[in-house]
Amino acid sequence: PGYWALFGGHIEPGETPNAAVKREILEEIGYDLPPFLEFGCYPNERVVRHVFHAPLLVELNQLVLNEGWDMALFTPEDIRQGNCYSQNAGEVRPLGAMHQKIMLDFIEKNPT
Repeated sequence: PGYWALFGGHIEPGETPNAAVKREILEEIGYDLPPFLEFGCYPNERVVRHVFHAPLLVELNQLVLNEGWDMALFTPEDIRQGNCYSQNAGEVRPLGAMHQKIMLDFIEKNPT
């Protein structure tokens, strides 16, 4: 709580990571994912994070935030700084450390 993070959630029993990401994104922001690609896997002692990426084919205001406090689009500079302004909170909030690492890895591997 209080940190910016990526959308996602838990894999249900019998569900694949690909099916889970489609379901979670639809539940959390009302977005029916277009074709998407796996970016990477980030395991630690507590969780395994399967990370995917897809184009955003709608305007941000067309998404419906059903879970979470706020949502925003970040610039690479926001990600490098590790924080971004939250309109709903009325203040700058930090990125979760693992989420920042994932986004920095993505920027490094996809510089355009």
